Amino acid sequence: MYRQDQNELILEIQNDHEKALQKAENELLESQNNLLITAVLGILAIGGLAFWNYRKGVKYKQEQVKKELDHKTRALLSNELHINKKAQLIEDLNEKIKSLQAKASPEMEEEISQLSNQIKIADNSKEDWDSFLTHFEGVHPSFFSRLTQKHEGLTQADMKFAAYLKMNLTTKDLTRMLNVSDRTIQSKRYRLKKKLELDNDVDLIAYILSV
Repeated sequence: MYRQDQNELILEIQNDHEKALQKAENELLESQNNLLITAVLGILAIGGLAFWNYRKGVKYKQEQVKKELDHKTRALLSNELHINKKAQLIEDLNEKIKSLQAKASPEMEEEISQLSNQIKIADNSKEDWDSFLTHFEGVHPSFFSRLTQKHEGLTQADMKFAAYLKMNLTTKDLTRMLNVSDRTIQSKRYRLKKKLELDNDVDLIAYILSV
């Protein structure tokens, strides 16, 4: 009887020990799982923060690039408006000089000739074109090289008008800047489209914007 009680006691102690071990293992496993979940959540949080910062940085850079391009475009338009006004003024002066020469006395002809030469010196169209190229290429790099590779024989006037279209200027913008009528702008567009040998169903402005 005593031996049986002793065996039962030993068995009970073994069971308690096994339960304690099992409990300890379960608690350890639960702790490990919690630690793993915490680590995963931490990694996701850090990754999410890093991605958010990256997106924010990319957006900031894009905004800065857009601001810089807008600034360069405004500067280009302002410069071109000034050049075109100067060209119009020179053209008007040349017309007046021709009118004066037709009815000038021999004494006045020399003075008129000197005035005409001074106007020719002021009409530095090559420098104006070089300035336009520099400013325009700063906003639309390699546009002219791509355009001339596709279409040979374009004049400076053709390229300049194509550049205006590339800048997405409206008819109203162009008439104001060039001091011409809407009809003249439409004629310029028609001539350029013909020069580029585009099909009738191809939109000129969309094509220029894609170059």
